[in-house]
Amino acid sequence: VEQILSTFLAPMATFARQTSIYQQTTANIVSQGYQLMYVVSSHEEDFKTALSYVQRAQFYAQIAGDSNLEAASLIRQGVVYLHRKSPHDTLLAYQKALPLVGNLSPLLRSRLYADLCEVQGKLQLE
Repeated sequence: VEQILSTFLAPMATFARQTSIYQQTTANIVSQGYQLMYVVSSHEEDFKTALSYVQRAQFYAQIAGDSNLEAASLIRQGVVYLHRKSPHDTLLAYQKALPLVGNLSPLLRSRLYADLCEVQGKLQLE
């Protein structure tokens, strides 16, 4: 998966940064590709690389104008920070997703709220 994705993500990412009628669609695909790369990296416990991938996924989700992809990227950033034992950064990542709540699917909204409650509990916040 990693090898196949890496061959087409770079040229597609370049195309997604250029203004065209296909920019949003391309950026959406690129964001999803980087999220898949995140999954591979996190399974290998390479959290530095995984974080880099979800940050790129978030960037392209913003270009695509897709709140669900952007929130998923932010939630995954929070997960990486949890693995790196940084709950404050996790909280910040989840809080960045909160303004998107009104545009999220019910499943993703529930995931964000549950994860936010979990990290607030770990930090002993209300």
